[in-house]
Amino acid sequence: ISDFAGENLELFKSVSKFFQNHYVERSGAIILINTAMWFRMAMKIISPFIHPNTRKKMHILGSDYKKKLNEIVGPANVPTMYHGENPLSMEDSPLEQLVASHVNEVLEKNGVKPAADA
Repeated sequence: ISDFAGENLELFKSVSKFFQNHYVERSGAIILINTAMWFRMAMKIISPFIHPNTRKKMHILGSDYKKKLNEIVGPANVPTMYHGENPLSMEDSPLEQLVASHVNEVLEKNGVKPAADA
């Protein structure tokens, strides 16, 4: 789940390319919330160039994302900050902690210093 309230397009491009190249088949859904109208319009133009498997998994939602997000993921899996029922923030979820730990291990093994807040 990504919150595009800050409209960080460069980050989206980078993450999108990474997921499309490496993890598209592992992703059940790619959900972007709070996207600006211009971004949703731009995605309609860009989407034909995105691999069909990736396109099927993408859900680009505006500020009225709450109902659709709960339909896709299930309210028990959506943090309360995004109007779901899970009291844990995404950063505090056991799965996120496991992924962050693994990423940091790989970075360290490759001589890259992990980010201070990771």
